[in-house]
Amino acid sequence: MRGSNATSMIAGYMAAYVPQSPRPSRRACRIREAIRQRMQVTVYGAGAIGSLVGARLHLAGADVRLIGREAHVEAIRANGLLIKGRDEARVVRLPASTTLAATADIVLLTVKSQDVQRACREIAGVHSNATVVTMQNGVRSDGEAAGILGRDRIVGCVLN
Repeated sequence: MRGSNATSMIAGYMAAYVPQSPRPSRRACRIREAIRQRMQVTVYGAGAIGSLVGARLHLAGADVRLIGREAHVEAIRANGLLIKGRDEARVVRLPASTTLAATADIVLLTVKSQDVQRACREIAGVHSNATVVTMQNGVRSDGEAAGILGRDRIVGCVLN
């Protein structure tokens, strides 16, 4: 699915991840615009949450790349991701790698909370301007990421 329908779906799906405050931050606005312009999204942490988010964004038309551990990346490359919904199941195939590239406009950081600082140090070495969305089930991750990457690059998201 491409075009305006895909853009609407992506923007709608990401609404859950981008704060909908009366005055959204410049970074939150940049994320919405990036999705509309089909910028490259890297999901760093291709576990259960990261793979699901990446697959759903890919199905909606986003340009997504997954970054994960070697065994999981090999499985994604060989078999794709099996995404089960209420009414259907489908295999989604999308690019996956074990290393970051300097091509992302947005990085969705879906690693475990204890791995946030290590991941941010790696991102700092590769991505000079990428907006980083911390997506963990705790409230400290955005502060830890900001300490390494700078507050102006971070959008916090608490998953539950």
